[in-house]
Amino acid sequence: MKKSILLATCFVAAVSCTSLYAQASAGDGPKLAGDTIPQEDRMFVSQAGAANMAEVALGNLAISQGQSDAVRNFGTRMVADHTAANVALNNLAGPMGLALAQQPTMLQEKTIDSLTNMSGASFDRHYGRVAVKDHEDAVRLFTQEASFGANADLRTFAARMLPALKQHLSMAHSLPGGGL
Repeated sequence: MKKSILLATCFVAAVSCTSLYAQASAGDGPKLAGDTIPQEDRMFVSQAGAANMAEVALGNLAISQGQSDAVRNFGTRMVADHTAANVALNNLAGPMGLALAQQPTMLQEKTIDSLTNMSGASFDRHYGRVAVKDHEDAVRLFTQEASFGANADLRTFAARMLPALKQHLSMAHSLPGGGL
């Protein structure tokens, strides 16, 4: 009897969580009173902030551990551009009550950690591959927001950042390992 009640309770909880997730994914999720920023835009701010932080950390590694001038120069550019992008995003999101991620995602941290233990030509090749993948992901994220974001200011920000991200991707392709 207790087991069947427990199973029924778990089932109801699972269905409720699935329903809430589906609503949030559709942008119809629960909102706080006065909350006008859809979940998709909130996720964009969080993901973009985490990506910027990861690029700054990776750029610093490229500066200190890269063997080639191309990798070190690219790292310097990533630190400058992604720091500026995060400042601009924070200046936009802050007044909306949105907070940027305070650190890279766990997957991004794992990538950073893996590169921390590398040096020389091996670092350069791996960093080049990571830079390409990360910027492909960023171009997709920012294109999605620029095209479909609900908040006009965030859409404009994403559209304004896309040319630089595409340029970063092009530059990343020319790094050792960037041609995959």
